[in-house]
Amino acid sequence: MKPRLVGVALRNYWRPVFVRENPLLFSALMFLAGCAVSYHGGLVTVQEHGVRALFHQRSAFIMFWWFLTFMLTGCYARQYWRQITAGLAAIVPGFLAAEYGAILLMFALVLLVLATPFWGLGAPVLGSLALASIGMVVGGTAGTSAPTGQSRPIRALIGLAILPFMVLAYMPRVFLVVIFAPQLMVALILLVAIGIIVVGLRYFPAQALLQTDALEVTLDRRATRAAPVSVLSAIFAAVGQLIRWQPRFMKTDPLPETLQMQVGPLGSLMGQMLLTSLMLGFDALFGSISDTTERHFLLGVLPQSLVFGLMASGRWLLNRSEWPLLFMGGRYGGRLGFARAMFRAHRRNATQMATSAGLVGMAMLLLLTRMEWAWSILGGLVIAGLLFGLSYATAIPLFWREFGGKGISVFFQVASFAAGTFSLEFGIFIHGLQLVVLPLAVLVVVLGLAMERIGARRLAAMDWPLETDAGMV
Repeated sequence: MKPRLVGVALRNYWRPVFVRENPLLFSALMFLAGCAVSYHGGLVTVQEHGVRALFHQRSAFIMFWWFLTFMLTGCYARQYWRQITAGLAAIVPGFLAAEYGAILLMFALVLLVLATPFWGLGAPVLGSLALASIGMVVGGTAGTSAPTGQSRPIRALIGLAILPFMVLAYMPRVFLVVIFAPQLMVALILLVAIGIIVVGLRYFPAQALLQTDALEVTLDRRATRAAPVSVLSAIFAAVGQLIRWQPRFMKTDPLPETLQMQVGPLGSLMGQMLLTSLMLGFDALFGSISDTTERHFLLGVLPQSLVFGLMASGRWLLNRSEWPLLFMGGRYGGRLGFARAMFRAHRRNATQMATSAGLVGMAMLLLLTRMEWAWSILGGLVIAGLLFGLSYATAIPLFWREFGGKGISVFFQVASFAAGTFSLEFGIFIHGLQLVVLPLAVLVVVLGLAMERIGARRLAAMDWPLETDAGMV
């Protein structure tokens, strides 16, 4: 690649095109501000008790910094994939190579920026880089979900390598293990993370087009092929029916795919139990490796596993490609009727998600905190209420007719995830059930239901443009 062309490609990361329609930018700025505000508190903790105490106490700075690692990386990954998957990118000589060199340089700069605060607090240099690289692997996968043209063995290897990083990224005890691990282990983590990023960013347009066509053919064949009849397939079919079963009153008319629940109440509960159990198991494993047994580390995992549903609850407002076609079918009458039908479906989905999280959270309160039954039930209701109300956060920009584009909607979605995590962690689990979260849960439920009525009218007044495949890349 030519240095001059790489320099030209780098300029786009400092121009308005990088900011325009970047869905993670506002979220990254929010967590950057949180890091700046909470850094002094972390510095005081380090001066009084040492740098290890910063991780033992689950400081606000650590939480803000961790969210920043993959949000900031995701901003640059999004810009990179938007550039190289454009229609004319493949035919411009040197364009793909220049963009690839530019994103690698930007990621190297991001890695140094993310590690710098820990160096200022006295943390090991290599450990700080390794910890930041884990978050960057998670954020670096946020740019595209489309085929990239890489060979099947390489894709499988990258997937297997990314999976543990995705899981470990939400294990609070990992911070302590990684940053103070032996130098050889830290160097290995850093090399693996850099390797995943470097290989994962490669793009081969001709092969990607062939993979897309092959994927469509495979999906068509699976849709028309009859499933083999056997005892094992019958068992899987029965389990699948159980997972997807929904009571009659929960079923809805045809709506956008993003509002169709793939699982029913039992499936949602089983999924929440599995996710929480996996996170608890991994955290306990790392607790044995690091020889730490503090109970608040274990309790710190729970809020993150319970609020994952918020990251999917607002997708239907971000992808509107199906709206015009479904609306023109005339099933719901006017635009307002269609908008209200979508909000009703969201309410159903949010209720199912929040109820599952509330039940699992109540069980964890009983098992891990030995809280009395009455208080545990109340805690479960608070968890369900908080998640239900926060699920409407993505609709807040409708008050300004979605001023700022989809990026501001993603910002509120991420903000609701962070607010839910902090509320559950510090208001229920680590410090016990605090009275302040009770009126907070009631307030967000009321605001969510009010948002449903107001948001439907706002949504009906907006344009629903037809989105092409190129516009959704």
